[in-house]
Amino acid sequence: MSELDDPLWTDLRSLVARFDSVPVAVTAAAKATLAWRDPDAALARLVADSADTGLVGVRGQGQPRLVTFETDGVTIEVEIGHLDRRVRLVGQVVPPAPGEIRVDGDRGESAETTVDALGRFTVHSDASGSIRLCWKAAGTETAVVTAWFLP
Repeated sequence: MSELDDPLWTDLRSLVARFDSVPVAVTAAAKATLAWRDPDAALARLVADSADTGLVGVRGQGQPRLVTFETDGVTIEVEIGHLDRRVRLVGQVVPPAPGEIRVDGDRGESAETTVDALGRFTVHSDASGSIRLCWKAAGTETAVVTAWFLP
């Protein structure tokens, strides 16, 4: 008799499925993550964060947070502010190049805008959890994707 045929295992699987199932939001987030996967994208790592200076408690409330992401050829600098329940991102891509930038939220939210010829952008997002940025220069298919972070 195999483990799959054992009535005790069948009952145990049934109990776990009924009383300790995976939350729907977790399953949805996992499926959404696979949809966002782009194996050709360059991952930009977080290299600077004003929240890590140790002086956060000294600054006044409501000050914007500054984060910088880098990959071999591109730097994305972002000022993060909050307006009501929305996240406001003002940033610049260095070296400057026009293109598109998208903000992905970990619950499936998405907002996008254009990046001008000087590399500047402003975008508002309704994301309430972790976010990441995805930038594509005009005329290219290769994306630069930041690590996930909490705004």
